[in-house]
Amino acid sequence: MSGCSMRCMTIEFDWHQFRYVRRKSTVMRFTLLFFLSVLCSGIMAQVTLDQTYHDFGEIYKGDSRVAEFNLMNTGDKKIYILRADTDRELDIRFSTKTVEPGAYATIRIQVNPREKGKFAKSTNLWISSSQVPFLLELVGDVKELEKTFQPCPTFRNPNTVQQIQFSMEATVTDAKSELPVEGAVIQMLRNGVPMDIPLLTDERGKASLEIPLGLYYVITSADGYKTDEADIYLNRSRREVRIKLIPLEKREDPIPEAAATIPATAIEAEPVSGEPLVAELAETTVVAKLPAGFSPDNYAANNIVFLIDVSGSMRQLGRLDLLKASMLELIKILREIDRVSILTYTATSKVVMESMNATESNKALMSSIITGLEAKGSTQGGQAMQSAFDMVKRNYVKNGSNQVVMATDGLFRDNYAAMLKLVESNTSNNRNISVIGIKNVSRSAAQMQEIATVGSGYYINIQSYEDAKGNLIQGIKAACVKR
Repeated sequence: MSGCSMRCMTIEFDWHQFRYVRRKSTVMRFTLLFFLSVLCSGIMAQVTLDQTYHDFGEIYKGDSRVAEFNLMNTGDKKIYILRADTDRELDIRFSTKTVEPGAYATIRIQVNPREKGKFAKSTNLWISSSQVPFLLELVGDVKELEKTFQPCPTFRNPNTVQQIQFSMEATVTDAKSELPVEGAVIQMLRNGVPMDIPLLTDERGKASLEIPLGLYYVITSADGYKTDEADIYLNRSRREVRIKLIPLEKREDPIPEAAATIPATAIEAEPVSGEPLVAELAETTVVAKLPAGFSPDNYAANNIVFLIDVSGSMRQLGRLDLLKASMLELIKILREIDRVSILTYTATSKVVMESMNATESNKALMSSIITGLEAKGSTQGGQAMQSAFDMVKRNYVKNGSNQVVMATDGLFRDNYAAMLKLVESNTSNNRNISVIGIKNVSRSAAQMQEIATVGSGYYINIQSYEDAKGNLIQGIKAACVKR
């Protein structure tokens, strides 16, 4: 009995000891995991990627199957790209594996699908400063298969990615008479970037050019006709473009144009440098002169946070191309004292570019990130707007212009009244929000104008390439001009 009692006591004692050791081990393990997670989150914050998800859409024979991801070192220590996990249908190249502080590396991935239909591929990108990889995802829908696969383009040519070229042919005719239009000018944008030299139609109304496959925004103009603008996807199977121009109505006596008046919260077009900007507010007209150029003597430093709608509708009607074109034009004139950051949003928001000064080297990165923006998903702006305001506050410029610039095409699915309250609570004399409306309908334009008014900013209207070249610049200058 005594022995049994001792044995039972011994067993019971050992069990308590085991439970104690196990609890202690569990606590230590969770503590270690907690510190590792904190450490990794701090390290990951030193690195940003312009995108981690790429949608190729429909892929036909000869289409580009190359995606690029730009990784930026935002910390103060050198980092190294160690590797990307392999996949037999992914061909991966790196512009460099050593990334200095403030510099960036490009990860170029070519997809080589061997079956028709939808695909979803991913790879883990490992870097020296983190034990946690970045997940890069690529999706698409293969309609036609390639007979053979060429290797992924290398970085030996630093200026361009090698792409399959094909000959496109444009035909421009009169929409009424169907006769060819000679001397029509065709400008083509790809990712917001215009061709170096526009096309000019011959006596047959035709023009041709060797171009890479892809989506283009095509602007066609000719004397005596309305300018035509459209987005067109071109590849080897769709190489012909037929454009019909609508003749302008002829008037015997020219009617002088009326002086342009615009709401105080609206920017429609940039006036000639040094000429007055006329703004109409209620029943009074306020005239404010914008000085020529962009001198710090006349214009304060900027802290601009772009909040960009990348929902699926932004892919339609060339909206994203027009936005890219307007942003690229703005980047050209920015000064080193100006700071820019970029967030994108659909159902959630994402930082694609941390705030950085517009130095010449940074401008190259900014342009690369802007041209690489892609659209997908649905529009919900409330949460994203709060993130943008938070970023404005973090990078606040004293005595400067601190503003969110939201770019979108449609109505918001969030509670609109709550969004207006959010705008009102986050704006002040030195912090505001402007809204870029891109080929939007009247109902959404009314919402955007109200947001800009409540947010003490500007409604910037972009309906054409001509608007894209000047209206955003005008809006930024109007916001930062020294009074």
